[in-house]
Amino acid sequence: MHAELDKRAHAIARRIGRDFPQWLVIWGTYSRVYWAYPTFPVPRGTVLHASDPGELARQMREIQISADMREPK
Repeated sequence: MHAELDKRAHAIARRIGRDFPQWLVIWGTYSRVYWAYPTFPVPRGTVLHASDPGELARQMREIQISADMREPK
């Protein structure tokens, strides 16, 4: 049961990572949540997590928008 869930969740994490190439996205086998680590300049300690992949993607978009607004033009 858990092995199938983990396999599916890892695949979802890979897909989110492809959709958001500026992030490292993983499935936490122990925590049972998705984790996202930005690879672009953001405040130190910025790490996202959510049990729902759609919610994680929403949070990631929000951080990206905030980071873009801080960039000098």
